[in-house]
Amino acid sequence: RDGDLLRVPTAGGEALLIAENAAQGPGATWGPRGSIVYSTAWLGGLAEMPADGGAARQLTTPDAAQGERGHWWPQFLPGGRAVLFTVWRAGSGLNDARLAVLDLDSGRYRTLLPGSNAFYLRSGHLVYYRAGIHYAVPFDADSLEVRGEPVRVLDEVRELAPQGTRDTSLALSPAGTLAFVTGHLMPESTFVWATADGEVEALPLPPRSYQDLRLSPDGRRAGVATLEAGRYVVRLVDLERGVEQALQMTGSNWDLAWHPDGERLAFSSMRKGDFDVYWRDLAAGTPEEPLLDSETDEWPEDFSPDGSRLVYAESMPDGQYEVRALELGGGKPQTLFPEQENVAVSPDGRWLAYGEGQTSVRPFGRPGAAVQVSRRGGGAPVWSRTEPLLLYRRGSEIVASSYREEQGRFLVGEERVLVDVPGLRRYGRTFDLAPDGRILALVGDYPAAEIHVALGWDREVARLLDGAAAR
Repeated sequence: RDGDLLRVPTAGGEALLIAENAAQGPGATWGPRGSIVYSTAWLGGLAEMPADGGAARQLTTPDAAQGERGHWWPQFLPGGRAVLFTVWRAGSGLNDARLAVLDLDSGRYRTLLPGSNAFYLRSGHLVYYRAGIHYAVPFDADSLEVRGEPVRVLDEVRELAPQGTRDTSLALSPAGTLAFVTGHLMPESTFVWATADGEVEALPLPPRSYQDLRLSPDGRRAGVATLEAGRYVVRLVDLERGVEQALQMTGSNWDLAWHPDGERLAFSSMRKGDFDVYWRDLAAGTPEEPLLDSETDEWPEDFSPDGSRLVYAESMPDGQYEVRALELGGGKPQTLFPEQENVAVSPDGRWLAYGEGQTSVRPFGRPGAAVQVSRRGGGAPVWSRTEPLLLYRRGSEIVASSYREEQGRFLVGEERVLVDVPGLRRYGRTFDLAPDGRILALVGDYPAAEIHVALGWDREVARLLDGAAAR
């Protein structure tokens, strides 16, 4: 919990703190020898500690020469002498991860096969995740070796985020009890045009897991990201012709921002194990180029209206992040404020709007306090370029607040519901405003996630693998 390691009785009661600020990475496992093995950091190795607390022992360190970045999701194997875990590697996300096994007696580990977040079944199989699908493969827990070919066993489980996550969608006990969450990490959506008089018109495009919707400055194209086979793909939508195309790029790419010239598109790209900012000149048709490249993660938020500065978010060593501004002509980045999302620069370049559950505004590049704009919640703000209005999403409603600047102060005026868009996606950048006043939005039918449980699922896995071997 928040990097602390705790234990709690299954029958209920007080949680006992085992270690403070120790388990910053994903996953921990309790072994039969009375110890807990855990991931120390997103970009760290595994450590072991007595379940009652005490001195920690470092078990693994990622091998940077082999492209290893972090060791995640440990799972004790029967007998407690070995630990199964995921090797997070430089690349486009979980699709490039490897399963590995650590021999606790020798202290050595070796990789087994591509995959992540694996579980061991007493039937002698590993069940693991790769590219949105769960597979099973025969595994000898004594020799610690894979003994056959993987077989697809589950495809209705909600996907894992390509960049990794502490949350998982599947749990599996060695005795064969399975529990999993249905649905999709990014539900399928479609595009609609909405107007202030309540008209909603659907676009003839296929439903996909669209997200990060950003309209080009002229309103003729939309940039959007989709989750496909375990990685994020940037797509361009020609709104006049009603067609779309995927940009062919390396890695996993999302979090988009248009340059004011309408031809350059910036995005966050995972292709080396962390998120860096790249951009592509769509008019020139040239390959993308790095804009921000460091050992930390960076995500573009918005450009200043004159195109001279990029506002972006950057992760910090303590797990938090900061909103910063970069002069594209050179110079050091300027730290603006901490821990915010969906940042948008005002048309005059003087203000920044931001927020997910609540929308606020603060000065851009100069001192000044934040001003809350939304009165009953609202997020993902968008500035109007034609009139003094700030739009934000509140449930299925798109709300507009008028504003004015007086003696350097940002003054909020009347708030009104601009349009109700049934099925509006309710997290992230799910709408944008065109120059003609129309609103482009992502809508869909998003059923509540369900947890499904199956008893004795190890027998089903054995049946599936025996059937595959017979064929």
